[in-house]
Amino acid sequence: MQVDSREKLYRLEIMGQKSTEKILYLNNFQLDSFGLNDGQKLFLKIGFTSQKVKVSKQNIDSDNTKLYLSPEAYNGLWHYKGESMSLTFSSNSKLIFGPTIGITVSWNTWRKIDKIYAIKKRAILALEKGLFFYCFHYNKIDLENNLVKAYILNPKTYQWKKKYLPYPQVLYHRSTFPFKKDFEDTNSDNVYNRIWLNQNIEKINNTIYFDKWNVYKALAKSEDAVEFQPPSQLLTKSTLKQFIDRYSRCYVKNIYGRGGRQVLKVEKSKSDFICSTGGKKIRNWRFTNLENLYEFLQDQLGKDLIIQKGISLARLNDNPFDIRVLVQKNIEGNWVISALSFRVADKNAVITNCAAGAKEICVPPGENPLGSGLSLKSLENFTNKTLSALEKYYGPLGELGLDIGLDTNGKIWLIEANSQPSSRGYREAASKEVLRDIFGLPLDYAKYLIKKQYIKAYQESGGY
Repeated sequence: MQVDSREKLYRLEIMGQKSTEKILYLNNFQLDSFGLNDGQKLFLKIGFTSQKVKVSKQNIDSDNTKLYLSPEAYNGLWHYKGESMSLTFSSNSKLIFGPTIGITVSWNTWRKIDKIYAIKKRAILALEKGLFFYCFHYNKIDLENNLVKAYILNPKTYQWKKKYLPYPQVLYHRSTFPFKKDFEDTNSDNVYNRIWLNQNIEKINNTIYFDKWNVYKALAKSEDAVEFQPPSQLLTKSTLKQFIDRYSRCYVKNIYGRGGRQVLKVEKSKSDFICSTGGKKIRNWRFTNLENLYEFLQDQLGKDLIIQKGISLARLNDNPFDIRVLVQKNIEGNWVISALSFRVADKNAVITNCAAGAKEICVPPGENPLGSGLSLKSLENFTNKTLSALEKYYGPLGELGLDIGLDTNGKIWLIEANSQPSSRGYREAASKEVLRDIFGLPLDYAKYLIKKQYIKAYQESGGY
């Protein structure tokens, strides 16, 4: 078995010889590199199509990145448009090229696909990396035929083409949160079972979303990571009273909320209770008794709520800030910090994110983070322990946005974990090199997942 660690890319062409057989023509170097023999037969998979072919030696072209097929074999590649492909796996009986990855998108993205920068950037990078990449919406799935109606980028014109394609080898979930909203007009249970629970489809993340209470439980179970989680409880009248009596400041959040929405700060004064929210514009409410406060919190935020001890955030030039740490797995399946984003809020802000008016400053990984007192070593220690705890609880993960707070004593706290971190802020502030990692690392990790799957099957079959 051989796996190309150098990520060499290959292209297919038709060999001019007339033949009614399905033949793969290889030069001497290619035969030796793949460990194949002239005249043998093997299983050849190119992207979405598979076929049995006969191997034949050719002495016409010494270019090791070109693979030639007989017309009978080439014409069966209904989806191939001349793009380069990476080698996924090779053995003495199989050659697998061009991993397939499908990214789910929101309905708004699907309708405006030509105007969405992030999707096209990913698609172009996928072409450069030798993957077959497409995007689809969950209500565009043909359950009877195991097909999805998808957009795939033409490698020559860079224009989107709509067509039905088989399920991908790797699923990259990036559609609207929460998951169930994507199924308003479909049989969601059927879609969920066919796609998300399909054991033959690898996933970039092994969970659709993180709710705040389960994240808390995940870290609470870890001796190494529990220190990064503020004391938290599900909100009841009893826990509301306990936390307000115990801490000078608390935050109440909907466990499914994102982007700083559905968050209220609660403080106790001498005569009443004060609720507040906002960044540039602050809103305040006062309550004279706990019963009215509790009802207000549920009316404003919903029923599924968590209460947490408040963190006294460190400040930059007297402005509170938090940090989004983007962590992604690379082609070796190892975590890397690919981007840091400081969200610096107004002096009196309750919410420190961009949706509430904070200013975003992107810092390349490895640089001293703005003199904030946060060292790269402490950040890596935090991410390693936190990610380990989350993977023990949720299963394998490949991309996360970790929102962290640094308190006035320099201690790191986890504020929120996001399974679908937004790339919008990075597009406006990050360098081309950082952007290439942000969009490209999930594609590299997809390659890793598929290779790992083939290697496991190869080993379990005894080397067939």
